[in-house]
Amino acid sequence: MLGYENKSWYPYIYQESNTGSESILPLFVELWFVILLLLNNFIPISLYVTLELVNLGQSYFMGNDLNMYSEEIDSPCIVRTSSLLQELGLVSNIFSDKTGTLTKNEMKLIKFVINNQIYDVYENSESTPNSNISEIVMNNNKNNNDNSSKNLNSSLMYDFFKCLILCHTVVKDSNNKYRAESPDELALVYGAEQFSFNLIERGSSTIKVNLAGKVCEYDILFINQFNADRKRMSILLKELSTKKYYLLCKGADTTMVIDIH
Repeated sequence: MLGYENKSWYPYIYQESNTGSESILPLFVELWFVILLLLNNFIPISLYVTLELVNLGQSYFMGNDLNMYSEEIDSPCIVRTSSLLQELGLVSNIFSDKTGTLTKNEMKLIKFVINNQIYDVYENSESTPNSNISEIVMNNNKNNNDNSSKNLNSSLMYDFFKCLILCHTVVKDSNNKYRAESPDELALVYGAEQFSFNLIERGSSTIKVNLAGKVCEYDILFINQFNADRKRMSILLKELSTKKYYLLCKGADTTMVIDIH
Protein backbone atom coordinates (compact mmCIF):
# COMPACT_ATOMS: atom_id res chain seq x y z
CA MET A 1 0.00 0.00 0.00
CA LEU A 2 2.88 2.43 0.86
CA GLY A 3 5.07 1.19 -1.94
CA TYR A 4 7.60 -0.51 0.29
CA GLU A 5 6.66 -3.92 -1.04
CA ASN A 6 8.86 -3.52 -4.12
CA LYS A 7 12.28 -3.94 -2.57
CA SER A 8 14.09 -3.12 -5.83
CA TRP A 9 13.00 0.51 -5.47
CA TYR A 10 14.85 0.95 -2.13
CA PRO A 11 18.27 -0.67 -2.48
CA TYR A 12 19.70 1.49 0.36
CA ILE A 13 17.11 0.01 2.73
CA TYR A 14 16.80 -3.51 1.50
CA GLN A 15 20.40 -4.39 0.98
CA GLU A 16 21.40 -7.78 -0.18
CA SER A 17 23.09 -9.78 2.50
CA ASN A 18 25.67 -12.43 1.94
CA THR A 19 24.27 -14.37 4.84
CA GLY A 20 20.78 -14.22 3.44
CA SER A 21 19.38 -12.49 6.55
CA GLU A 22 17.63 -9.08 6.46
CA SER A 23 17.90 -6.16 8.97
CA ILE A 24 16.61 -6.84 12.44
CA LEU A 25 15.27 -3.26 12.84
CA PRO A 26 11.83 -2.24 11.68
CA LEU A 27 11.63 -0.25 8.49
CA PHE A 28 10.50 3.04 10.11
CA VAL A 29 13.42 2.89 12.56
CA GLU A 30 15.88 2.51 9.72
CA LEU A 31 14.26 5.42 7.88
CA TRP A 32 14.53 7.56 11.02
CA PHE A 33 18.27 6.89 11.25
CA VAL A 34 18.70 7.67 7.55
CA ILE A 35 16.92 11.03 7.91
CA LEU A 36 18.95 11.82 11.04
CA LEU A 37 22.22 11.20 9.21
CA LEU A 38 21.16 13.27 6.22
CA LEU A 39 20.00 16.28 8.22
CA ASN A 40 22.49 16.34 11.08
CA ASN A 41 24.47 19.22 9.46
CA PHE A 42 21.45 21.47 8.95
CA ILE A 43 20.62 24.23 11.45
CA PRO A 44 17.06 25.49 11.59
CA ILE A 45 16.46 29.17 10.92
CA SER A 46 14.89 29.63 14.33
CA LEU A 47 18.20 28.63 15.94
CA TYR A 48 19.98 31.57 14.25
CA VAL A 49 17.49 33.92 15.83
CA THR A 50 18.11 32.31 19.22
CA LEU A 51 21.89 32.69 18.85
CA GLU A 52 21.60 36.37 17.94
CA LEU A 53 19.38 36.99 20.96
CA VAL A 54 21.96 35.30 23.19
CA ASN A 55 24.75 37.44 21.69
CA LEU A 56 22.66 40.56 22.24
CA GLY A 57 22.23 39.66 25.89
CA GLN A 58 25.97 39.00 26.26
CA SER A 59 26.83 42.37 24.70
CA TYR A 60 24.47 44.07 27.17
CA PHE A 61 26.21 42.47 30.17
CA MET A 62 29.66 43.36 28.77
CA GLY A 63 28.65 46.99 28.26
CA ASN A 64 27.46 47.22 31.89
CA ASP A 65 30.38 45.35 33.44
CA LEU A 66 32.08 47.65 35.98
CA ASN A 67 35.34 45.70 35.72
CA MET A 68 35.58 46.69 32.05
CA TYR A 69 34.88 50.40 32.66
CA SER A 70 37.73 52.88 32.08
CA GLU A 71 37.75 55.86 34.44
CA GLU A 72 40.48 57.72 32.54
CA ILE A 73 38.52 58.04 29.30
CA ASP A 74 35.12 57.74 31.02
CA SER A 75 33.96 54.96 28.72
CA PRO A 76 32.49 51.48 29.27
CA CYS A 77 33.19 48.45 27.13
CA ILE A 78 31.81 49.11 23.64
CA VAL A 79 30.68 46.00 21.75
CA ARG A 80 30.91 46.72 18.03
CA THR A 81 30.09 43.23 16.78
CA SER A 82 28.10 40.32 18.16
CA SER A 83 29.72 37.60 16.05
CA LEU A 84 32.87 37.34 18.19
CA LEU A 85 31.39 37.23 21.67
CA GLN A 86 31.16 33.46 21.89
CA GLU A 87 34.80 33.19 20.77
CA LEU A 88 36.19 35.33 23.61
CA GLY A 89 35.98 32.40 25.98
CA LEU A 90 38.29 30.41 23.71
CA VAL A 91 41.14 32.94 24.02
CA SER A 92 43.88 31.69 26.32
CA ASN A 93 47.00 33.51 25.02
CA ILE A 94 47.57 36.91 23.38
CA PHE A 95 50.76 37.68 21.49
CA SER A 96 51.71 41.21 20.45
CA ASP A 97 54.87 42.79 19.05
CA LYS A 98 53.76 46.44 19.26
CA THR A 99 54.43 48.65 22.26
CA GLY A 100 51.24 50.16 23.58
CA THR A 101 48.86 47.48 22.38
CA LEU A 102 48.72 45.69 25.71
CA THR A 103 50.48 48.30 27.85
CA LYS A 104 49.53 51.80 28.95
CA ASN A 105 52.30 53.46 26.89
CA GLU A 106 52.27 56.65 28.95
CA MET A 107 55.07 59.08 28.18
CA LYS A 108 56.16 62.07 30.31
CA LEU A 109 58.92 64.65 30.12
CA ILE A 110 60.98 63.93 33.25
CA LYS A 111 64.47 65.30 32.53
CA PHE A 112 66.28 67.38 29.94
CA VAL A 113 69.83 68.58 29.36
CA ILE A 114 70.84 72.17 28.55
CA ASN A 115 74.47 73.28 28.32
CA ASN A 116 75.69 69.96 29.78
CA GLN A 117 73.47 70.34 32.84
CA ILE A 118 70.65 67.93 33.70
CA TYR A 119 67.36 69.40 34.93
CA ASP A 120 64.48 67.58 36.60
CA VAL A 121 61.05 68.68 35.39
CA TYR A 122 59.43 67.75 38.72
CA GLU A 123 60.61 68.12 42.28
CA ASN A 124 59.69 65.46 44.84
CA SER A 125 56.46 64.32 43.22
CA GLU A 126 55.25 64.29 39.63
CA SER A 127 52.58 66.85 40.51
CA THR A 128 54.97 69.65 41.52
CA PRO A 129 56.99 71.35 38.76
CA ASN A 130 60.57 72.29 39.54
CA SER A 131 60.50 75.85 40.91
CA ASN A 132 64.16 76.44 40.01
CA ILE A 133 63.40 75.98 36.32
CA SER A 134 60.51 78.44 36.51
CA GLU A 135 62.80 81.01 38.15
CA ILE A 136 65.48 80.55 35.50
CA VAL A 137 62.95 80.97 32.68
CA MET A 138 61.46 84.10 34.20
CA ASN A 139 64.94 85.67 34.56
CA ASN A 140 65.25 85.65 30.79
CA ASN A 141 62.59 88.36 30.49
CA LYS A 142 64.11 90.50 33.23
CA ASN A 143 67.79 90.44 32.20
CA ASN A 144 67.83 90.50 28.43
CA ASN A 145 70.90 92.72 28.35
CA ASP A 146 72.88 90.65 30.84
CA ASN A 147 75.61 88.55 29.21
CA SER A 148 76.48 86.52 32.30
CA SER A 149 76.53 82.72 32.29
CA LYS A 150 73.42 82.65 34.45
CA ASN A 151 71.46 84.67 31.93
CA LEU A 152 72.90 82.53 29.11
CA ASN A 153 71.40 79.41 30.69
CA SER A 154 68.14 81.27 31.14
CA SER A 155 68.09 82.24 27.46
CA LEU A 156 68.91 78.70 26.35
CA MET A 157 66.16 77.26 28.53
CA TYR A 158 63.69 79.84 27.21
CA ASP A 159 64.54 78.86 23.64
CA PHE A 160 64.29 75.18 24.57
CA PHE A 161 60.71 75.46 25.83
CA LYS A 162 59.85 77.81 22.98
CA CYS A 163 60.91 75.12 20.52
CA LEU A 164 58.87 72.48 22.37
CA ILE A 165 55.66 74.55 22.29
CA LEU A 166 56.05 75.61 18.63
CA CYS A 167 57.69 72.70 16.79
CA HIS A 168 54.95 70.06 16.76
CA THR A 169 51.66 69.09 15.12
CA VAL A 170 49.54 69.08 18.28
CA VAL A 171 46.12 70.76 18.06
CA LYS A 172 43.50 71.78 20.60
CA ASP A 173 39.91 70.65 20.17
CA SER A 174 36.72 72.41 21.23
CA ASN A 175 37.02 70.89 24.74
CA ASN A 176 40.54 72.35 25.22
CA LYS A 177 42.08 68.90 25.02
CA TYR A 178 45.26 68.22 23.13
CA ARG A 179 45.20 65.92 20.11
CA ALA A 180 48.53 64.59 18.89
CA GLU A 181 49.73 62.17 16.24
CA SER A 182 52.19 60.55 18.64
CA PRO A 183 52.43 60.29 22.45
CA ASP A 184 55.95 61.74 22.53
CA GLU A 185 54.79 65.04 21.01
CA LEU A 186 51.99 65.20 23.56
CA ALA A 187 54.46 64.54 26.39
CA LEU A 188 56.73 67.41 25.27
CA VAL A 189 53.84 69.87 25.02
CA TYR A 190 52.60 68.87 28.48
CA GLY A 191 56.14 69.21 29.82
CA ALA A 192 56.48 72.75 28.46
CA GLU A 193 53.07 73.60 29.87
CA GLN A 194 54.40 73.04 33.41
CA PHE A 195 56.52 76.20 33.03
CA SER A 196 53.93 78.59 31.50
CA PHE A 197 54.60 77.74 27.86
CA ASN A 198 51.10 77.03 26.60
CA LEU A 199 49.48 76.32 23.28
CA ILE A 200 46.50 78.68 23.02
CA GLU A 201 45.24 78.03 19.52
CA ARG A 202 46.44 76.33 16.36
CA GLY A 203 45.02 76.41 12.87
CA SER A 204 46.16 75.21 9.49
CA SER A 205 48.25 78.34 8.85
CA THR A 206 48.67 80.07 12.24
CA ILE A 207 49.66 79.15 15.78
CA LYS A 208 49.13 81.19 18.96
CA VAL A 209 51.12 80.43 22.12
CA ASN A 210 51.87 81.82 25.56
CA LEU A 211 55.63 82.10 26.12
CA ALA A 212 56.04 82.50 29.88
CA GLY A 213 53.43 85.24 30.09
CA LYS A 214 53.95 86.73 26.62
CA VAL A 215 51.30 85.91 24.00
CA CYS A 216 52.76 85.50 20.51
CA GLU A 217 51.20 84.55 17.20
CA TYR A 218 53.02 83.04 14.25
CA ASP A 219 52.28 82.23 10.64
CA ILE A 220 53.08 78.60 9.77
CA LEU A 221 54.97 78.83 6.49
CA PHE A 222 56.12 75.22 6.11
CA ILE A 223 56.27 71.96 8.09
CA ASN A 224 58.67 69.17 7.30
CA GLN A 225 57.04 66.17 8.93
CA PHE A 226 58.86 63.60 11.03
CA ASN A 227 59.60 60.28 9.34
CA ALA A 228 61.66 57.20 10.03
CA ASP A 229 64.41 58.18 7.59
CA ARG A 230 64.98 61.78 8.77
CA LYS A 231 64.19 61.04 12.43
CA ARG A 232 63.38 64.71 12.98
CA MET A 233 60.82 67.37 12.11
CA SER A 234 61.21 71.08 11.37
CA ILE A 235 58.85 74.03 11.08
CA LEU A 236 59.28 77.48 9.50
CA LEU A 237 57.45 80.31 11.30
CA LYS A 238 56.99 84.04 10.94
CA GLU A 239 56.19 86.10 14.04
CA LEU A 240 53.38 88.52 13.23
CA SER A 241 54.46 91.28 15.64
CA THR A 242 58.18 91.46 14.78
CA LYS A 243 58.08 90.01 11.23
CA LYS A 244 60.99 87.74 12.19
CA TYR A 245 61.41 84.27 10.77
CA TYR A 246 62.19 81.21 12.90
CA LEU A 247 63.30 77.77 11.76
CA LEU A 248 62.79 75.27 14.59
CA CYS A 249 63.82 71.63 14.54
CA LYS A 250 63.60 68.69 16.93
CA GLY A 251 64.31 64.99 16.60
CA ALA A 252 66.25 61.98 17.83
CA ASP A 253 69.53 62.70 19.59
CA THR A 254 71.47 60.45 17.21
CA THR A 255 70.38 62.68 14.33
CA MET A 256 70.33 66.11 15.96
CA VAL A 257 73.85 65.87 17.44
CA ILE A 258 75.27 65.20 13.97
CA ASP A 259 73.35 68.14 12.48
CA ILE A 260 74.55 70.52 15.21
CA HIS A 261 78.20 69.66 14.66
